[in-house]
Formats: sequence, structure tokens, C-alpha cells
Amino acid sequence: MLILTFTGTVNVLSYTLTVYFLSMNYLKYTISFFFFYNVILFGQNLYIIDSITSEIISYANVKHINKNRGVFSDENGIFNKEYFNTQDTIKVSHLNYVSKTLSIRSINNNTIFLKPKSERLNEIIISKKVGKNKTIGYLKNNKNLSWFIQPNNELATLIKYEKDYKTAYINKIFIPIGKKTIIRDNGKLKKSYPKFNSVFKVHIYSNKGNLPSKEVIDKPIIIKCNQNSNDIIEINISEQNIELPKEGLFFAVEMIGEVNIKGKIIENKTLLPSFKFTKKSKKDIQSISYTKFAFSNNEWISIKNDKKYKHISKYNMAVGLSLEIYKN
Repeated sequence: MLILTFTGTVNVLSYTLTVYFLSMNYLKYTISFFFFYNVILFGQNLYIIDSITSEIISYANVKHINKNRGVFSDENGIFNKEYFNTQDTIKVSHLNYVSKTLSIRSINNNTIFLKPKSERLNEIIISKKVGKNKTIGYLKNNKNLSWFIQPNNELATLIKYEKDYKTAYINKIFIPIGKKTIIRDNGKLKKSYPKFNSVFKVHIYSNKGNLPSKEVIDKPIIIKCNQNSNDIIEINISEQNIELPKEGLFFAVEMIGEVNIKGKIIENKTLLPSFKFTKKSKKDIQSISYTKFAFSNNEWISIKNDKKYKHISKYNMAVGLSLEIYKN
């Protein structure tokens, strides 16, 4: 007789069970089993897993293929299938993995496996002796306006450096954030600095016809921040060797949402941080901003043409860049 007892949740990638085969000789065998991180055998949860390493895939996009809606997997690679019907078809995508389209009913064992993309190698031959560090962008401008980006929405701003063009690589991205809201207290408006724990993605897109086009980064940039985070988020991407071309690049923020201590995405109408805006112009920089719903089939919409943002149509997100510039 074979006796297997299993209760609760597995929190490791591999686990060894001792299995007792009860017979007249009471033989004892040890068998190795492999479980997925945080697997619950029954329920509404679906899991997104690396098909090679069996690692969880955090913050993947799960989009309804025929409707403008979708969800993100959480920090543990989990999303709830109650957002979809059994006959729905979804597309699961992540920057590091090959996208997969499948129906909800075809998912076996509540698990979706994604195949990793081949690693892209960047070979850059430049003279380090003549490199010059320079910071450009809107960091020093007055930024009284803050934009509260709702979950599942994305905002992109072009940074086109129009000074005499030289070869330049991006070392760091600087994104100023706000950590306050305005509340009404006894009929009066006052500042409030609540606690929060949010996650957002940073994207870098090529510029094609003054529109965001293809993603140019090799790995996802996931930012976790709270009320104790620095007022300027500093992101070092020097190892990705991304050149700032003459036509510029779009730098985008995609809000995933607030998460609890277990990494689960929770609903919150007033979501922090906010992102600073400025209408100050820089003589050497051309900018234009676009927005879109993360799971929409629609194209990017210029904030100048979107009625929701008409009142700030002359503003752009306050993004700064640290560059390594080389003589041509």
C-alpha cells in the first residue's frame, strides 16, 4: 500500500518526500518530487512558469485576445482566472519570454509555461578614453504638477536630444515621483502622506514617426516603491548598452498597481506614487507624450488629442538621463 500525505502550500522549487511502501518488509524509499513555487492544488489561481527552469514569472501581461481588458500576474506568477470565462482566449506575454496564445479551457494543471527568448548579446566597441558624462532632461525644472497613473495604464514621453549629435549611451534614468495626495478634512483640503507599496514597469521604446515603437531593453525594469523611497527613482541600465539615437527614445511608465506583503496585486483607487510633469521647455530637447491602456488594442494616444488630458496637453513627464557621450 502506498501512503502519500500532502497538506498546505509548497514554497520552494524542489522538494524531497519520503514515501513509505507498506509491505511485510516495510521497505522505505526516498523519491524526489518537483513542485512549483507557491502551488495550491485546487482553486481559481493560474500560474505562469518558466518552461526550462520552472521559475515563477512575475508581472507578466495576460490579455483577453478579443477584448480591451486583462490582468498582470503578481509577484508570485499568479493571476486569478475569475477575470476570464472558460471559452476565452488569452495572450500571455513578458519581455524575456516568447508570447503564448491559448484558451482558458486548454490550461492543464492551472499552469501556463512560457519559453525563454534567446539572449541577445550587444557588442559595442568604443573608446572609453574620450567619454564624457552629461545629464539631460527635466530634473532641475519646477515640477508642481503630478500625474496619478491608474493601474493598467501607460504613459510615454519622448526624449530627443537635439544638440550637435554625438554617440551617446544611457547610464541612468531618473524619474521624479510624488508621495502625497490631497484629502478633504472637515470641509478643507489638506495634504496627506499615506503609506503605500506599489509596483510599476519602466519601458524604453524606439521612436518611429514620433510614436513609441519597439521595446529596446533586453530585460524588464520592475520598480517597487513606497512612502520611504527616494523622491527621484534612479535606474542604472549601463550594462544594457542602450544608445540614445538622433531620433530619440520614448521612456514610459506602466502602472501595475499596489501589492500587499505577500506580493498580491490589490485594488486601490488612489494610487501612489504620482509622476512629476513639467511644461518647461529645454532648448536642446524635444518632447511629446502619449498614453494608452496596457491591454488595449488601440494605438498610442497623444495627450494633446485625448480629452481626459486636454488641460495638461503642453506638459511632459519629467524624465532625466545620465549619458556617456563619445566623439564621433
